[in-house]
Formats: sequence, C-alpha cells, structure tokens
Amino acid sequence: MGLNKGGLRILIREHKKKRFEEPILTLGRECVYATVDEIKKILVSEGLKPADIDPNLSLITNIPDWQNTPKAKYTSDVVFFNLMGIKEIYALDISDYEKPDYMWDINIPIPIDMENRFGIVIDSGTMEHIFDVRSAFANIFRLLKIGGRIIHMSPASNYIGHSLYQFTPGLFYDYYNANKFTDLRCFIMEHSVRKPERIASKLYKCGASNYNCLFISSKRLAVIFHAEKTPSSTYNVIPYQGVIGDAQSESPVSSLKFQRIKKFVPLFIWRFVRSVVYLRFRNKAKVYEYIGKI
Repeated sequence: MGLNKGGLRILIREHKKKRFEEPILTLGRECVYATVDEIKKILVSEGLKPADIDPNLSLITNIPDWQNTPKAKYTSDVVFFNLMGIKEIYALDISDYEKPDYMWDINIPIPIDMENRFGIVIDSGTMEHIFDVRSAFANIFRLLKIGGRIIHMSPASNYIGHSLYQFTPGLFYDYYNANKFTDLRCFIMEHSVRKPERIASKLYKCGASNYNCLFISSKRLAVIFHAEKTPSSTYNVIPYQGVIGDAQSESPVSSLKFQRIKKFVPLFIWRFVRSVVYLRFRNKAKVYEYIGKI
C-alpha cells in the first residue's frame, strides 16, 4: 500500500473539494513517498495552507522496512493527514507488523463496533490483494457512516505479479451505482513502470459515459474512484456490467443476446475489428479527458 506524490495530490484535491470528515480509516498502513517539505509544497501548489502539527509528532516514516534505507527520509501517513488538518486517523491491517490501529481480515465481516463509524475510508493498494472482493465491498459499506466517502486507488493494468486482481473503472461504477452510492467520480492514472514514486503521472478523467471504452497503454494504469454513502445505500446488490453511461439504454438481457449473436460471426472478422480498435487506442484512449500531470 502506498501513496506517491500523485496519490497525495489526489487526496489533497478531494479534501479541498469537500473537507474530509473525521475519523479517517486507511485499509493498510500507507507508505508515503514524500518528505514533509515536499508535502507542504504540494499543499501550497493546490491552494491549501499546511496545518500546524504537534511538535511531539515524529516526522519520520512509520514503515519498518524503510528504516535505515534511502526511503527513511520520507514521512508517515499520520504526518501527511496532520498537515491537511486531520487529526483522527486510523489504519486497519491483517498483520501487526506495521502497527495498525485495528487488526482484521476484511475477507470476513468487520466487528459491529466498527460499523457506521468512519467519514472517509481510503483503499490505496489493498483491495486488489483481498481474495473475497465482495466481502471487501460489504465491509467498506459497513465501515462508512452515512455521508461517508470511499476513495479507491487500485491497479488497473500492467501489474501482473503484484496482486490477485487488477480492477477496471466499470467494476466500481457498476457496483456503487447498483448499490445507490452518490457522487461517483473516476480518474485513470498513467505512470511509469520504473520509479513511479519519482516520475510524474498523467491523469485522465473517466466519466460515466465512457468508462467501458478501451484504454490501452504500455505504462502502468491505476484507477481512482470516489463514492459517497447515502441513507438508501446498500452493499449486496449484484451489478450487471455496463448498466450506466453508454450502456444505459441496453438491458442485461440485450447484452446477453449480443454475446449469442457474436458466436455466428466469423472469427477473422472479430480479429480484424480488434486490431482496428487496438490501433485506435494503443497510445491513449482519446475519449478520456486528459487532466494533466500530477
């Protein structure tokens, strides 16, 4: 789990757009790839004044594996949130190695005393390692209070060997739409395969009208997704793929009919179509709005 400078900037922008309601819970202890001074510069560049922090708060990283390495210069997730003016921060993990505030396996339902408690849940590199994704979604729902927000920052492509899964924008759009969350927003982050913590990433907006369009890249892709829990939100509605956006007028039944029709089209035609599509999107998906570098 980690936050490079692009990830830090995304969280700062979300906080600026709508202040994070405390307490905050991170799924896993977040590795912060930035120093205190670098975080302050990012805050100022985003129009926010760094908050004063407790002089007794340690400014060094809280990641054990980073001690006595070049990464020891970086600070902690606690310091990052304190610099945003957020004091009530908790981490949940399955192991006590990085000293989380809560130890739990989110493959299984969370304890009742943790339900409806958190204003923000941040999943920056955890859910792709969870085998039971459906249970993870349900636990996120339970952890959030009404009006609470989930922010996913998950691998989307070119992460083979990193995790159990790589997620698409469609998974998040379809699930949270089906379960009546609001303020659904998504971005695609395109970053270097080598040293992503140092090289600036490109950010693209992924709207509800184009989230099922191809995005093919030789670089690594991550999906950033935001959703807000409402009084009518649920967690157990099974979504159908592509039921909002361009597919809004197409029912799941008609989609299945299309799959049946596809069987009767010669294979060479489908291969030709795929090759044309690949040539069209191999550099970047032009239907996605380019936001800039972060």
